[in-house]
Amino acid sequence: GRKLNIWSTQTYDGPVIAGSVPGRVVDLSVRPSVTVATGDGAIMINTVQFEGAEVVGAAEVVRSVSDTLGR
Repeated sequence: GRKLNIWSTQTYDGPVIAGSVPGRVVDLSVRPSVTVATGDGAIMINTVQFEGAEVVGAAEVVRSVSDTLGR
């Protein structure tokens, strides 16, 4: 696997995401961010960077690997 750096995030102020497994992507609708479940709710990940690549919106990366994730 490749190293993935998370460059920017923000708090998630949406509805409570009950029963979600921490680490699971729960929403892709707020581009370029993805909302990821945590132990205490959720966080929005805005920009990421694979090692050796340019910084991009997190949703772009999730969509590019969606077949690998079994979506």
